[in-house]
Amino acid sequence: MSSPEVRPKLSLVVVCYAMATQIKNTVYSLLPPYQRNISIDQYEIILMDNGSAKMLDEPTQKISPNLTYVYLSPGEASPSPAAAMNRGVALSRAPLLCLMIDGARLITPGVLSWRMRLLEIAPRAMVEVRGWHLGPKWQPESVAEGYDHEIESQLLEQVRWWKNGYRLFDISAASAQTKAGISRPASESNCLFVRRALFDRAGRMRTELPHVLCDHAVR
Repeated sequence: MSSPEVRPKLSLVVVCYAMATQIKNTVYSLLPPYQRNISIDQYEIILMDNGSAKMLDEPTQKISPNLTYVYLSPGEASPSPAAAMNRGVALSRAPLLCLMIDGARLITPGVLSWRMRLLEIAPRAMVEVRGWHLGPKWQPESVAEGYDHEIESQLLEQVRWWKNGYRLFDISAASAQTKAGISRPASESNCLFVRRALFDRAGRMRTELPHVLCDHAVR
């Protein structure tokens, strides 16, 4: 008699679009040993590719055994990430959810383990992760002054973030969420943790309303 399948404790649902280079870094930041105090069998990653012109390459699709890649062609994808997020949640299995609306982000090494603990302490809570922007200033200002992907890649290489994710703060600037201090209410977050039961009770993500893409950790 076969043993029952062990359900993960946490399901990460990540929505991406046309970001083949960035999503590799994002997924790396979601995996141990970069992520601390968590093992790969405790969680799953559902990566929803929402309307990209072509699928991610096979090595990225199979970068980790706990990752499931779902490709939605341009013809079946919705401009809003909400529908893809709801579909990803429906495919997931864990009682705890991490919802990342925009996949072009990096998280720091303690995000998964600490947020899981917080949801255990406060089951009815929604836990947010606040964001910073990579670069010397708030990103729209940096871009206006010449900041681009090449400069960003140099900065990431310089701090060797994959060895210590907290060094990302050395090359980041406060965003609208963080410039007034982390004790102030935030209007948005790109990385939310919530129990599945509460997410379902809230009616999931509204697909008929426009959604703002938000930041977490560093962009």
